[in-house]
Amino acid sequence: MRYLATILTIVFSCGNLGWSQIPVKMYQGKPVPLEIRVVRTFVLHDSKRGKDLPLRITFPADSGKYPVIIWSHGALGSKDGYQPLITHWASQGYVCIQPTHEDSGKLLGWRAFFNRKIIWNKWATRPPDISLIIDSLSVIEKQVAGLRGKMDFNRVGVGGHSFGAFTAQLIGGVEIVNRRNDRKLNFTNSRPSAILLISPQGTGASLRPDSFHGLTRPSMIITGTKDKSPVNGKGYRWRTEVYRYAPPGDKFLAIIKNAYHGFGGIAGPVRFRGSGPDNPRQVTYVRALSTAFWNAYLKQDSTAKKFLSPKNIADFTEGDVELRSK
Repeated sequence: MRYLATILTIVFSCGNLGWSQIPVKMYQGKPVPLEIRVVRTFVLHDSKRGKDLPLRITFPADSGKYPVIIWSHGALGSKDGYQPLITHWASQGYVCIQPTHEDSGKLLGWRAFFNRKIIWNKWATRPPDISLIIDSLSVIEKQVAGLRGKMDFNRVGVGGHSFGAFTAQLIGGVEIVNRRNDRKLNFTNSRPSAILLISPQGTGASLRPDSFHGLTRPSMIITGTKDKSPVNGKGYRWRTEVYRYAPPGDKFLAIIKNAYHGFGGIAGPVRFRGSGPDNPRQVTYVRALSTAFWNAYLKQDSTAKKFLSPKNIADFTEGDVELRSK
């Protein structure tokens, strides 16, 4: 196997991360955020599929051993998006790895913006990308400058937004139905211990109610009352079906009032169909909810888990966020 790395290290101070936007009572995790480093491009080669997978890796500059978060971007996105979330998680003590999937606009070019079939035909390449990263963590740690000894391989979380949530669902145990022969396809990877799904997909031609029965691990689903699907036009209640059909046990559903598909800017400055207007408060909500979830299930933080109660969330957000749990 061959690995190529183009490394640019940047140290961020806590003042650059915009925590002034966080309401006083919202969950922040570490009171003093860690400095972080960024490797903008590390190329991981997959000899089985004969492809190179570009990665962006963000991690604490401090010494220590940290849980790993693997984040899957939405359709046409790339490893360079979602910095409002990624930089925050890394500053809270996580190694964050972002792949650029084959449906990225950066790889496909202008054709993808006019032919959606090009994007959707790439769906089956996404879960193997995530599994490749999981299986290659020890290699990544050795190859990336400043990362050696910092990844806890036993504490791994996988998350994604939109098409990335679909990817994370499959890694977490959701099965997709092959419409040609009605057989279920399983892309589960057993190593992640927590799954974060922002704007996930509900039932349809390839996903049925029983498709979600395999999502047994701790999972958080986040959607918004204006989170309309840019593909099929279905409203946010369609996205809540993941929570509805998944088995009980450490499952959370957060519904953010008036949040669009972009949740006020979680993907960064990029805009896409249905993304909606900027809303720093909504970005803050997603940061707080997701950080508490990761801390509760990747760090076993009892304070974070206590924060994730319907009453707490309703009180702290003044009714802007409804949290359900089962």
